[in-house]
Amino acid sequence: MATLADMTGQTFGLLTVLGRGPDRSRAAQAHWLCCCQCGQEVVVNGSSLRRGRTRSCGCGRIKHGLANKSAEYHVWEGIKQRCLNPNRRGYEYWGGRGITICERWLDFENFYADMGPRPGAGYSIDRYPDNDGNYEPGNCRWATASEQQRNTRRRRRSQGHLYEVTS
Repeated sequence: MATLADMTGQTFGLLTVLGRGPDRSRAAQAHWLCCCQCGQEVVVNGSSLRRGRTRSCGCGRIKHGLANKSAEYHVWEGIKQRCLNPNRRGYEYWGGRGITICERWLDFENFYADMGPRPGAGYSIDRYPDNDGNYEPGNCRWATASEQQRNTRRRRRSQGHLYEVTS
């Protein structure tokens, strides 16, 4: 009979193995008690951990303990839509101008790890210091509406048309 490798303390995605859990199948597969970064404890099949099939507690496909209804998740979805979806209204102002989202941020976990929680309800994502730059670490911040106003392209309306002011 093969000996069981102790996985206690190892991390798989958002799960950290706390110790051996109760076996839940007749196939004699080892199960492990794990703690997700969101705080939830879950018992997971060892094979699923090692093969990368289970990387979080699975609480509604939550990332970093944030439901897909969180403000940060909606901001992230909005960035992806503005930059990557040519069918989205207003795409021409972001993706159509060549503004994109960095590859690292195509994964919500990475976006959240870099940006952190939104400081409050009055904050939104701002490309700063380069308003014409991409959505990426080092060029984004959580900003208030007044901060956003100071970091916009200068545009002027004339006879119902919008013109960009060039210096």
